[in-house]
Amino acid sequence: MNQPFPPPYIQYHVRTGFMKVVRDAGDDFDVFSAQPMLGRPFPALVLMHDWMGLDAQTRLLTDQLAQAGFVVMAPDLFEGQTANTPQEAQTLMKTFSERRADQRLHDAMEVLSKHPATHQIGVVGVGLGGTFALKAAATGMSVGAVVSCSGFPQRWLGKLGDATSPIMALFGESDPLIPDDVIDSLRAELRPPHAVVALSGLGHDLWPDDPTPAQSESSQLALRHIAHFLHTALDG
Repeated sequence: MNQPFPPPYIQYHVRTGFMKVVRDAGDDFDVFSAQPMLGRPFPALVLMHDWMGLDAQTRLLTDQLAQAGFVVMAPDLFEGQTANTPQEAQTLMKTFSERRADQRLHDAMEVLSKHPATHQIGVVGVGLGGTFALKAAATGMSVGAVVSCSGFPQRWLGKLGDATSPIMALFGESDPLIPDDVIDSLRAELRPPHAVVALSGLGHDLWPDDPTPAQSESSQLALRHIAHFLHTALDG
């Protein structure tokens, strides 16, 4: 890990729920949203989910990020379908459209930009969504900060170091899906204010089901890194 231990963050009471975003073209899609119950403006986040869909883990992460002081919107990329196993997720991926995901990220950002209780907007992604977060930075999307959790950086190596948006990439130290040399290349490219963080005891899933006590500590540390990085970038 090449980041100092992040400080605790204030935990706010939040309200959460599903809502529909209606596009100018006339179609709509679902999002899960959460925000602090205080009236003052907060930074906003679009949370891009992993290949399991807009599942309970994604909704919990949405809630936790809102507790940390963000207005969060997680667009559904799979039309209400979720997976319980990797095999089901592979089936879901057959319906996946990168173009549709790009559009939903853009639409969610537009909604948040008009929200009366938000200011700067960041993008957070997990797994598949983490790859989209890196894409947002690599392609120059106008966004205040980017956090990729277990995103696959291979496609964007060599295009991230000059990104105008601060980037934080988080990985489990034992991630079996992203080779160490890829993470080393990313770390060499992402100099401050960017950051690469490896979390002990975790694999590809930074928030595993039935974690050990040590994994729970690392998962909570991941949230603290995200909150501290994003508040520094978006509230500064």
